[in-house]
Amino acid sequence: MRKLIAGALGALAIIAMSCAPASADAFDVSPSYSFTPSSSGQGDVPFSLAVDQNGDLWEGTISGRLRHLVLDDQGDVDSVSECIVFDAADEYARALFGFDFDSNGNAYVATGPGGVGVVPARELSRCQNGAHVLMTSSVSSPFPSDAKLHGDYLYVAANTNGVVEVYKVSPSLALYAFVRLDVVSPSGIAIGDENFAVTESHGFGGMTQIAFADVEGHGDVNTPPTLTPTPVTTVAGTSPPTNGLGGEDYVAYGCLGTLVVTGNSNGDFYPVVQFAPEASGAGAAYLAALAGPMSTLQRPEGIVFDRAGRMWLADPVAGSITRFDNALSCVAYDKRTVELANTGLDAGASGWAAGLAVLAIVLGLGLAGRKRHSS
Repeated sequence: MRKLIAGALGALAIIAMSCAPASADAFDVSPSYSFTPSSSGQGDVPFSLAVDQNGDLWEGTISGRLRHLVLDDQGDVDSVSECIVFDAADEYARALFGFDFDSNGNAYVATGPGGVGVVPARELSRCQNGAHVLMTSSVSSPFPSDAKLHGDYLYVAANTNGVVEVYKVSPSLALYAFVRLDVVSPSGIAIGDENFAVTESHGFGGMTQIAFADVEGHGDVNTPPTLTPTPVTTVAGTSPPTNGLGGEDYVAYGCLGTLVVTGNSNGDFYPVVQFAPEASGAGAAYLAALAGPMSTLQRPEGIVFDRAGRMWLADPVAGSITRFDNALSCVAYDKRTVELANTGLDAGASGWAAGLAVLAIVLGLGLAGRKRHSS
């Protein structure tokens, strides 16, 4: 009888191990929600995303159109209002490559052609029926591709000159420092707790993390220095590709400090790839990747996590904004297996596997105790 139970325990343990998620998975799931805004013409397709101080979602386009998407309790789009961002003279629409909001509702934008600026909350309050809202202050920048705030500092990826531009936002927008990176084309910026992340769109792509402590407090608005801090981590794509990277565009910090990047989707290159916070090196392994026809993704660019931890992607090729609740999103985590979490696999399955393992251990201990007692 004991042999029979021991055999059953062994089978339970094997089943439990086989059901646990792998450390790296590429999976294909349908979006939990998809929204396709009406387009007014060429360039008016979803490109950049941001969440404001109220938790509302905003979408920016290359044509300069800005959409305010108010979400309902389920996280679906409840109402839409839109406007067009123009320069201070109200002469030229500004392409919205990337943007972010401060706690007062002011939008800081990386725009084209060549500028970083502020659209005040008072202007954004008029964002409806295609009204022109003005970028009232701006600083020239060669080709900014993304802009993200960290307190009193604005980090801007300067796509053509291999640096991140850092600005002080108070009392007025002013260039503070250049951060020199070992990359050709910085593309996306993400703000974490202690570090910021920058993606590389050149070649096979990559991603670098830099500590805020190595930048903030080391610049000068009168004579901005060029800083060369040592990266915290550096992930690089390889040829042939081994970690799904293929020229990365945008990036966001997900749950527990994981990094999620968007990029080229072609063969071995995945449109969305997730890395552990400590991942580093050429060909560094990823935690998970999202790819396949069910995902409906063609070339995602903008990425943001809302307050509920759900991942939103802007795909200008598909012309849609998609939300994934159970893939690379905070709600996908199985809190009991954090090291394997957020792989996109069903948390219930991993929890069931863990339960089997625990059951096997408990039964095993019980049998061992009975054996010792009887002897």
